[in-house]
Amino acid sequence: MGLQSNGLSLEVVGREVSGRPVPGRPRRPAGPYLLGLPALLLSCLLVVPIGVTVVAAFRTPSGFGFGNFAVMGDPAALLAVGNSLAWVAVAVGLVVVGFFLALLSSLDCSGSCWCRPSAGPGSGTSSRCSAPAWTPYRMT
Repeated sequence: MGLQSNGLSLEVVGREVSGRPVPGRPRRPAGPYLLGLPALLLSCLLVVPIGVTVVAAFRTPSGFGFGNFAVMGDPAALLAVGNSLAWVAVAVGLVVVGFFLALLSSLDCSGSCWCRPSAGPGSGTSSRCSAPAWTPYRMT
């Protein structure tokens, strides 16, 4: 079956692939391994400075040791460590608050009326809920 137009004929013929496979190892695509290169580069950019800092912290004029940490008994040094820990606590707290805000914003609250926007200003009812959007608390 083919296509004919203006005396020209076009016919598409499929070819069946048969026979034995070519001996040798099958080729694997390199794509997944190439996607790991940016992660490897970023981890090297983090690990190398951390390693240099640790080596520099333990290097003393007489070799390696804890001589650089002898100042930790000083009240000013302890205050600096406390300030650093306070900043770490604030940063971790902000990450936790952000995580829970993201978790709350992704919840499906289609079954509850309290999280739906109102139908319009002054309507008093929500757009998809039969209960009023806001009901004042009454003491009985």
